[in-house]
Order: sequence, then structure tokens, then C-alpha cells
Amino acid sequence: MYLLSFGHSMKINQESGIIESNIQQTGVATIRATPEMFAMLSKLYSKPILAVIREVYANAVDAHIQARNEHLQPEVKLPSVWEPSFYIRDYGPGLSEDAINKLYLSYGYSTKNGDDNQIGGFGVGSKSPLAYKDTFTVESFHNGEHLTFAVFYNEDRIPALSLVSRQSTTEPSGLKVSLAVEKSDIYTFHNEAKTLFQHSKIQPKLIGADFKYEFPATLIDKPEYKVLDNEYGNSLIIMGGIPYN
Repeated sequence: MYLLSFGHSMKINQESGIIESNIQQTGVATIRATPEMFAMLSKLYSKPILAVIREVYANAVDAHIQARNEHLQPEVKLPSVWEPSFYIRDYGPGLSEDAINKLYLSYGYSTKNGDDNQIGGFGVGSKSPLAYKDTFTVESFHNGEHLTFAVFYNEDRIPALSLVSRQSTTEPSGLKVSLAVEKSDIYTFHNEAKTLFQHSKIQPKLIGADFKYEFPATLIDKPEYKVLDNEYGNSLIIMGGIPYN
């Protein structure tokens, strides 16, 4: 089969389906850094609060696996009326200033590319707090330094990052992600956290909560995933110890 396009002959290989041509130039897709694009990326999650807890905690679990600290518990502080804030603090390797800049300013960049033993790998989950709040804080404990960053939408509604402080520290390495919580969302944070953590491979050290888990019936049990019947009659898929619905 032959096609003509702008004076160039093109032939479709009938066996492979690949177009063979003498065209000399090919373009590749790009993504423009526009407010609309970043707004779309931040709205990928239908449940922003669950997404924040799930994605940040999945990163914490991956960090513990990377540092071979599976025996340690990431800390999860849930909000209360008196202290409406949320944070997750892991004891992984932490990140350098350069790695923080790449991770939080580049969609698609990940510290876990090519590692099948970890949950993430697409470089989107680290920005999930922006689906709930316009700003959040990242603290990295790495190589004796305590770096504090603010991640936020700038005046053009494009994600930005600022180094707030740099201090020496003797604290264990790791990453801490924290954000303010609306008081009207406190119950939802607790409810979503309970759903998430009852299936986690690594249980967190909870601050501000003490859950009593109720496990739903298992509909499908495979090595790669499980399908559970939750209390509302909807299916809950568990992959890598992380629930998705």
C-alpha cells in the first residue's frame, strides 16, 4: 500500500504495520508548562484526601525498602481539632537538595524508575498534596543536613519550590511531608487513613489516632493483587499493600 503526503512517498509494511518513508524530519510530543496543564495533573485524583495519604505513604514505604529499613515504622500524624495538621515522616535515605528540586519540579521524574520492588515510579505521587492544598512542606534529613522546602502554586498557578532553611542535624535520615488540614476534613482524613493502613505491608506509627481494623471479605486473592468487598458493596483492589477503589 502506498500513500502520498506533502510530496513524500510512504509505504506501510504489510507484515509489521510500520510506515516506511523517506521523510527526513520527525517531531516528538511535548507538554507546555501552563496553569491549565498543572491543574489537570493535580485533578487526576477523584479523592484528593485519600490520594495525599496513599501516595505520600507509598513513597515512605518505598523509601524504607530502599534503605532496607522495613523493620522501622514511618510516622503518620493525623489532624485533630486542636492541631489540624497532617504529616508523614519516613526513615529512608532522604534526598539531596538537587534531588528534591528534580522530584518536586519535574512531572515524570522519579527516584524509583526501573525498580520493580517499589510501589511508585511515575513522579506524580510526590505532588499529590497539591491536589488538596495550594502549599505543603517537605523536610529532608540527608547526610547530616536538615533541609526545609515550601512547595506551592506561584502567582501564575504553576508549581514552585523554595528552600526555606538549611541546618545541620543529627536526626536519622528520611523525608517528612506535612500540610495544614481544614477542620471540616479531619474526619475524612481519619476515615481514609483507616481504610489505607489496614492493608499496608508496613504499618505506620500513628500519632493522633488508634484504629480498630475490620477486614472485608476477600473476593479474589492473587499474588499480584487482591479484590475485597468493602462495607458499601463496592470492590476494593489491593496492590502492593495499597488500596484503590
